[in-house]
Amino acid sequence: MTHMIDVDEVIRQALAAEDVAGIELPGETGWLAELTGVFRSRLRWFGAMFMLMVMVFFGLAVYCGWRFLTAADDAELIRWGLGFLFCTIVSLNGKIWYWMETGRLSTIREIKRLELLVAHLAAQHASRPQA
Repeated sequence: MTHMIDVDEVIRQALAAEDVAGIELPGETGWLAELTGVFRSRLRWFGAMFMLMVMVFFGLAVYCGWRFLTAADDAELIRWGLGFLFCTIVSLNGKIWYWMETGRLSTIREIKRLELLVAHLAAQHASRPQA
């Protein structure tokens, strides 16, 4: 009968208390922490700029959409329609970047967990007496 090992517990035991505090293990991070992780990463100012850009262009898209729906002639209709299209594309691209960055940070966190597990297993193997 095989014994199941809790990987998170093995990692916690392998690390010193200060190392464990810096690593967010699954189940310990909620969805809100994952979504705001971009603002705690190295690219926090870039992420804040992108979020501001997304909000501004979303607001402009709503305004252009409202003006499109209330346009009086065809030339005005085309102008506000193109403005709506441009603002929507810019806003969506900013959101796509944000979700890609969130995924990248999650992947990096998991890779660090695996590195720690491999280091722990290597240390266990090295300390085991050779037969």
